[in-house]
Amino acid sequence: NSSATCIAPRRVFVLRHQQDKLIEQLRSVLAHSPLRQHHHARHVALVRAAVAAGARCVAGELSAKEDEFMLTPLVLADAKCDLDLLREDVFGPIVSLVPVESMEEALVLDRRCTFALGATVFGEPNAACEFAHLVDAGCVITNDMIAPTADPRVAFGGRHQSGFGVTRGAEGLIEMTQIKTIIQQRSRWLPHLQETSPTDAALLTNLLQMLHGRNWRGRLRAARATMRSAVEQQKWKQGILKKRSQEHVG
Repeated sequence: NSSATCIAPRRVFVLRHQQDKLIEQLRSVLAHSPLRQHHHARHVALVRAAVAAGARCVAGELSAKEDEFMLTPLVLADAKCDLDLLREDVFGPIVSLVPVESMEEALVLDRRCTFALGATVFGEPNAACEFAHLVDAGCVITNDMIAPTADPRVAFGGRHQSGFGVTRGAEGLIEMTQIKTIIQQRSRWLPHLQETSPTDAALLTNLLQMLHGRNWRGRLRAARATMRSAVEQQKWKQGILKKRSQEHVG
């Protein structure tokens, strides 16, 4: 689809010493590309502005004939993240290489972008997966690019200014539901409707420790403390009822 897809790669962060090798590989692939696409004048203006700011067109060709622009797949090298070409949503076969000194620098530059739909990490599988956890994007893929767009099981959604909500996957189905809760109370024990007492906090604390303590000794001590707190609470309530009864008689 001529790169007209929301998850198509636009910015490629590459270690500076690897940029030339990547350029050679891209040139080799694009040399056999039959793509020739009519392009909007805005895209052409963005590319020319990027070149004027120091980016280099290292693969592809941009030509203009009267008011009709033809754009072959373009690769720009030495691009900077503050270029409009890298900050706007460009649906076209244009990719920009951003050289960095380290992966940490790539993360810093990436997080300055307001869009965070998808990202890809290429590298040794374990290292790529570890780095993927640090990338702030709705969908991060390792050693692939288009995988999430072809698998209905994969939830797909962006972050920040990249769209809203989630589609596909279990999360996508939940997005299309409206939650309605109906609660039927069958127990006659309704402590949440009763008057609060000074012992409530201690009772709740002891109960939580009894249910979720780290070991059985701690849970056993909490169980005894829970019983004492329950007895104290009951005494307090009986005292309140007795006092109100006396006031009513009086």
